[in-house]
Amino acid sequence: MFLFASVNSCLRFLDCVYDIDAWINEIKSYGYKKIILVGHSLGCNKTIHYFANKHPKDVAGIILVSPPDMVGLFEKPEYQPNHKQLFTEAKRNIEEGKPAKLVSGMIWNWYYLSSQTYIDLSECGGPADNLPILRNPDKFTELASIEVPILAIMGEFDDIVIRTLNEDLNMIEEKAISCPCFTKSLLSGANHTYDRREEDLANVILKWVKKFESE
Repeated sequence: MFLFASVNSCLRFLDCVYDIDAWINEIKSYGYKKIILVGHSLGCNKTIHYFANKHPKDVAGIILVSPPDMVGLFEKPEYQPNHKQLFTEAKRNIEEGKPAKLVSGMIWNWYYLSSQTYIDLSECGGPADNLPILRNPDKFTELASIEVPILAIMGEFDDIVIRTLNEDLNMIEEKAISCPCFTKSLLSGANHTYDRREEDLANVILKWVKKFESE
């Protein structure tokens, strides 16, 4: 068994397919037969996108740790009040041939993004818009294509809530229509990065993974 964590490591969201493919091929070269993809935060969206586009036969399950509605986190005014301004700015920079130019405002009062990355992550119907909890369409197309077991985890004090944490988790479960077994966990006392709850998070994951040992 091997756990692979998908991370936010590439400029263009769509490049995550090559990123994850490379790691899976590396893992397989060591003889591992069952692979579980683990994504945290934006890594969840990348993991879902990867599986939906590749349907890898070696992947036995998916773990979504703090799965976000990326577009919702930009569109909700309490999270990104200047989103419309930054979105327009980013579009203009791209049209002017400056996709790498940083937008002028911070994202979630935390960091800056290039114009292209801003659009990739925040555009409705864009590549990262595969958990559209705020918009709530009839079908989450990429999530609906996942036909392996899913474990979804949220921290009690996670700051990516769109409706409520329980409602968000329930909606993700409801939209994972091809998943044969969906498991949810709301981790007591945990925030988005699971500070001082790392062991609790690991225990939830290990308990879920153990069921694959006998298969």
